[in-house]
Amino acid sequence: LKVGGKAMASRQASSTLATFLALGIENFPGDWVSQLWSDNFCEASPFPVDADAIFSEASWQAVVFEATEWLDSSKAESEGGQLWAVLADGDITYKTIIAVIFGMVDRLKENSADTCLATLAAHLYLLLLQIPGSGGFKVFHPMVFQRAVESLHLVPDYEGSVRQQRQRKNALEPTKKTNKGKRKRQLAPSQDSMELDESAQIAIRDLSLSEHEQQHIHQLTVEAVKALYLCLEKVSFRDEEVSRQQVISVLVKMIACDMKPSTGLDIKSLLESCPSDEDWLSLLGWRCLHSLCQPFHGDRERLIAEVFRQLLPVISMSADDVARTSAATIPPALMSVAVHAVDFVGYIVKQGKEHAHQPIKALLQHVCFKTPDKAEYRTKLAKLATSLLGSVDDDALYVSLLHWLYKFSRNTKVSFRLFALDVVAQLLSSPPRMAMEKLTDEQQYFLTYHFLLRMILSRCSDRSAVVRAKALTGLASASSAADNAELTAVVKELVLPQHTIDEDQAMETNGDDAVSHADLMLPMIRRRASDDKVVVRKTAIQALEAIVRLDLDHIRKEDVQIFHDHCMDPALSVRKQALSSLNSLTIDAPTCTILHNLWLDGVMPMVLDKETSVQEKCFSLLEEFLLSQIIPYTDRLDEMEQFVWQLFDVIASDEDLQRYFKTACLYWTRQKKITTSLIDNIISHALWTDHCQVFRQVL
Repeated sequence: LKVGGKAMASRQASSTLATFLALGIENFPGDWVSQLWSDNFCEASPFPVDADAIFSEASWQAVVFEATEWLDSSKAESEGGQLWAVLADGDITYKTIIAVIFGMVDRLKENSADTCLATLAAHLYLLLLQIPGSGGFKVFHPMVFQRAVESLHLVPDYEGSVRQQRQRKNALEPTKKTNKGKRKRQLAPSQDSMELDESAQIAIRDLSLSEHEQQHIHQLTVEAVKALYLCLEKVSFRDEEVSRQQVISVLVKMIACDMKPSTGLDIKSLLESCPSDEDWLSLLGWRCLHSLCQPFHGDRERLIAEVFRQLLPVISMSADDVARTSAATIPPALMSVAVHAVDFVGYIVKQGKEHAHQPIKALLQHVCFKTPDKAEYRTKLAKLATSLLGSVDDDALYVSLLHWLYKFSRNTKVSFRLFALDVVAQLLSSPPRMAMEKLTDEQQYFLTYHFLLRMILSRCSDRSAVVRAKALTGLASASSAADNAELTAVVKELVLPQHTIDEDQAMETNGDDAVSHADLMLPMIRRRASDDKVVVRKTAIQALEAIVRLDLDHIRKEDVQIFHDHCMDPALSVRKQALSSLNSLTIDAPTCTILHNLWLDGVMPMVLDKETSVQEKCFSLLEEFLLSQIIPYTDRLDEMEQFVWQLFDVIASDEDLQRYFKTACLYWTRQKKITTSLIDNIISHALWTDHCQVFRQVL
């Protein structure tokens, strides 16, 4: 058996030596190798003229296969270290191998063939780092390692990255002429633009590749990243901070370039399973980042903080990519990557426990500050920020984050206050957090709906109109949350007055006092309905309607009067909102006598509105509210039907209302809404009641 084992080892050594020699490595002059090492691999020297054998992909594939064989688990400990002795016996030094690898990796951007060779060279280097004895021979060199890892990012994902690079190039290409033929002055490109142009050049190269060639390059890259993952599992980078940061940067870029929208990806299951042949680049990237968050590579808190810091542009979707940030809507793939990043952060936070407290706090605060000033981005990122908050298990840390969010909602920048309100709205849409540890009464208060609603109410009097409107919209949503009885109960407690308030006293109250006195909230919202900004008036009417619905048994005339008055508002959107609010309240509370005359006096005149869209909306509401309720006579009319016929009596007693109703009937006639069956129903009522006087006058 010993003789057989020696014979097998001898064959393995001979095969390995022959494979390396097939690359022609022994032909590289010592001066060329020494020059690279003396320059510390800061700059690659051109390959010698007689190094043609080095450009054989089959030879590189064979070398990678041999290196993989030496890494086999059955002989990694006992025979793996013998690889260096085998190479030394063949007069192949490790310095020559590393110099050739560096020179090949540096040729990445030349053409598609060189791309394959560079990827294979990077793959080989990552394998050599794992072979026992590599530390003693000092195979690891920071510059070579960083260049090898960087080359994996510069090979784009063929399923979408090429399109992204083309868009980037077009966006960066300067305009040469205006439409009048005049030339524009061109500015000197910045360093960032030059880097982007370099990536665009890579994209131009890949546009000439066939689908088969792109898939081949992609598969080679996947295998190389798998080798990187195994390298991170076996080789500690505790003392190589710069290389570690470079790896994280490259992995994040690789993940961010994933143009394949994916749903249903379970990050937790992915990270707790072994790599499979079905993993694509971004999945392998998540695995590598997870490995870099382990204490094997250094201080865990610093590692997690570095990973979170570089994931920030992915989560906030604010990477300096022209094709993305200039889009009118968020690309699905970009949103998908951000969601996966948040899931990854949540998993690391739960796994890292106290080591992740400061990193998650810093990440959440930076997400709030880095949010693009666009409505759609704010809405999406508010959901992601809420998910980040939900991943915090420590109650004291969660409370401190909410306290910081309260301060953030009072920031001098308008976009920050808007984002804070979006986050609060997301928090209100979920059940309140139940503390799992002992907190003080003051800390417990931060976990309640009261605290979140007071943040919204305090912004209803903000100096910025858009913030006032956003706060009123949030209040309207909270007030109309029919599926959350606890939330609506808190809204009633904070907003609905418990006794009569003097209006002069309410007018003298500013926003901060309003937060402290629940009875002054409703007068403040009524004042917002008279705001000088259209958007504020509209949202105030929406909020007021939602609040009135909280207690339909006690509708206040001053609230209905606001809806009535704004049916004649100068702004079209406000008129439509007031019309809709007044009509829907009247339908839901038909027995409220306060609504009867105000509804007629507010809605009916709008059939003569100067805006056609308002007229049509009014006709539609009147048809739904009046005509649809006319059914054949019966002595058992329900509450709503009785209310409608009472309104017909009121219309019959007023000349102006008759004129408005006649206009509506003429419109319905042209639209063929006055049908024979409807007339028969009216006649059936005329035979038994006196409620049809209005139809006799109009028809």
